[in-house]
Amino acid sequence: MHILVFGAGGVGGYYGARLAEAGYAVTFVARGRHARAMADHGLRVRSARGDATIARPTVVEDPGTLAAAPDVALVCVKLMHTEDAARRLAPLAAKGTAVCSLQNGVDRGEILARHCGQDALLDGTTQIGAAIAEPGVIQHTGTMADLTYGAPDGRAPSARMADRLQALDAALQETARRTGGFEARQSPDIRLDIWRKFTFLAPFAGLTARHRSPIGPLRDAPETRRELSQLVAETVAVGRAAGVALADDREAQVLSFVDGLPAEMKSSMLHDLEAGKPLELDWLTGAVVRLGARHGVATPANQVIRDALAAYKDG
Repeated sequence: MHILVFGAGGVGGYYGARLAEAGYAVTFVARGRHARAMADHGLRVRSARGDATIARPTVVEDPGTLAAAPDVALVCVKLMHTEDAARRLAPLAAKGTAVCSLQNGVDRGEILARHCGQDALLDGTTQIGAAIAEPGVIQHTGTMADLTYGAPDGRAPSARMADRLQALDAALQETARRTGGFEARQSPDIRLDIWRKFTFLAPFAGLTARHRSPIGPLRDAPETRRELSQLVAETVAVGRAAGVALADDREAQVLSFVDGLPAEMKSSMLHDLEAGKPLELDWLTGAVVRLGARHGVATPANQVIRDALAAYKDG
């Protein structure tokens, strides 16, 4: 099986390295210093679940140069780069490559479908803390590394995409067993899994970025805890209005999960804000506001955060 990893940052670099470690043919789409370091010196993963070194990873800047279409493309770029990735993957999708996003957000599939076609799509989500520590090196923080994937929107995939999904499942399950690097699960309702992550991630990212603070002080102070609770409630309400069967106690589940996080934990959006990088604001907090308007759900707390961070979204 040939797997294309589009975006070799924390998520793509980590899972792509694990697949290559298990012996699968992996091609990374990357550019800049990170791509050059990978090509010249290999790709290294530092992780409490076991370090890995891929001495000679296959790295390309343009997937259109590949001689044959990969079986599956894992889309791992930041959300603001989805349009570009979708355009560049479209010719491969036309040749039979399955396109599976592992990105944040809940509406990236609309862009991928527009360019690659709905019938080419699989979908996925991951829980992991990983980032580029230096060019050619991925640092995995902690031990959490969960990968969930399935057919989008609960629809039966075409025969070709069903075969691709089963092959991807087999590859990920074998890689998880052989490397111990992550847990893998094929989901019967991937949309629900994606929204379950989103109902935590969007409030967490927005709150920590707006206040430029790790989560500990924010969840402990009465004022910001109320803000967190309202952000979660709005996000869950939007999901339910969109037809997602979130649990009746989903709000309480999210707050309980937040209470179990390390006090010093920051969102990736806060890290990007502090580094002066573009933010996934329009795809997280902004998506809550946008989808709320679409489905008639008021989202005032999310609107406040979106407005407060709008000036910084382009870096």
